[in-house]
Amino acid sequence: MSLSCGIGYDTDGFDWWWEGILNEAPLATKRSRKCCSCSMKIHVGEISRKIHRFRSPSERCNYIEESIYGDEVPLAAWYLC
Repeated sequence: MSLSCGIGYDTDGFDWWWEGILNEAPLATKRSRKCCSCSMKIHVGEISRKIHRFRSPSERCNYIEESIYGDEVPLAAWYLC
């Protein structure tokens, strides 16, 4: 069974970016997640893809965030059903 949802590739104007979509694999979290594309519930063990997202350090906390994370501050992962 292949995945039904996808993510757009136009990232102009966004303050965050993503780093490659991982291969299809069973959802390996303790709780179910929502698909970032269609908002359908993905149950634990169902086939999904995980997207790691990042953003630049904010202007307000630039020094603190850079000292902790470097150039890329991690955001919550997205999942595709």
